[in-house]
Amino acid sequence: MSKQKQARVLVVGAVDGSLTDDGSGSQGFASEDAALEVFPDLRLDADGERFTRGRADPDGSIRFETWAAANALSR
Repeated sequence: MSKQKQARVLVVGAVDGSLTDDGSGSQGFASEDAALEVFPDLRLDADGERFTRGRADPDGSIRFETWAAANALSR
């Protein structure tokens, strides 16, 4: 059994396991493994079809954004 990854994860542009059309909302997870159970296509090393690559926040958590959220936040 692999060791669970413990970094907290925030997915911006998602609510209750679903992506929002306008990039609003966010969903937090206690660990990377928990986030990957809901969103298995999250990646730390590269942007994906639905999400930006994970970025470290100053508090030690990892932040992913849906493309709708990234576009809304960049305006």
